[in-house]
Amino acid sequence: MAKVALETCPNYEISKVDEAINKCISSLGGISSFISKGDKVILKINLLRPSLPDKAVVTHPVFIESVVKEVQNAGGIPIIADSPGGPFTENRLRIDYKICKYDEVAKRTGAELNFDTRFEEVEFPHGLGIKKLKIAKFALDADKMITLPKLKTHMLMQFTGACKVEYGLVPGYEKMALHGKFPSASSLSKVIMDIVERFPPTISIMDAIVGMEGLGPGNGKPKRIGAVLASTSPVALDVVAMSLVNLDPKSTPLIKECQSRGISDADISNIDIVGKNLDELRVYDFKHVSGSSKLSAIVQAIGRFAPPKPFVNEKCIGCGICKENCPNGQISIVTDGNKKRAKIIHDNCIKCYCCHELCPNDAIDLRRF
Repeated sequence: MAKVALETCPNYEISKVDEAINKCISSLGGISSFISKGDKVILKINLLRPSLPDKAVVTHPVFIESVVKEVQNAGGIPIIADSPGGPFTENRLRIDYKICKYDEVAKRTGAELNFDTRFEEVEFPHGLGIKKLKIAKFALDADKMITLPKLKTHMLMQFTGACKVEYGLVPGYEKMALHGKFPSASSLSKVIMDIVERFPPTISIMDAIVGMEGLGPGNGKPKRIGAVLASTSPVALDVVAMSLVNLDPKSTPLIKECQSRGISDADISNIDIVGKNLDELRVYDFKHVSGSSKLSAIVQAIGRFAPPKPFVNEKCIGCGICKENCPNGQISIVTDGNKKRAKIIHDNCIKCYCCHELCPNDAIDLRRF
């Protein structure tokens, strides 16, 4: 039976985060049961795009710092790493680390920031969605991997957590190409679970102190949840995290895919939750993707058969990030009066919502009509 540790944490004060994370790890056997002296440990964070920590787009730097110290106490060598959306280059990583304040964590703790942007093509002999895929070298060279997901909604997948965070093992624009090949939530779920099963984390520790509700994973609103979760099973962790924010796990594409694979951890009745009581911490007013729209109930009912489309709003500055990351090449930058702005060709849009995820200016709206 999978075990998930659940603890409360009211804010990002370092002492409180340290206590909550230590309790979670201790409930699962202690850090020394996962990390040995000299282990090269990748801390796989959620670095969607450069964003200030209080926006709840990325794993909070204080959360990462706390896990860094746990790994160091066990004699491990922590390396903070991810492949964000868009270009996977050393210069881009330096910018992202600085804006997200991860460079400050490295300075305070001595942890290493990953700048290795190499990748290798890896075979997936048992893959149900893919048989080979390019994977970032930082993951292949590590002795252990600890994933540090951020609890957020996701416009395509409904929820992003311990399973979806491993999609970041795919380097840079390769993720964009995958969206083009696997445009639906169900098909992408197969790819994600192939990656999770091929590269299972040593342990996953979720930042659910402040999550993101509404139009996640990049343009929703921060929502205080006040929790830290940990498990050696990313599937079980996601099931409990979804339940924590009052989302039925069985309604999400990833958990449906897990159930089709016969993964027992996809059923909460097969999960041993230790620490705090789930029902006492449940957040009932958390706004999910389906509940974030202001459309009427009638329009929503019709809209179930017409997924929302991305539309450019007045906040667009024509930076071109959406154009660079559109897997179908359906976005151009045009001159509109005296300013530049993005233009989306909807006829061939596959509704992957990469433009919405990666826009740094919240300039992409999602509407059905």
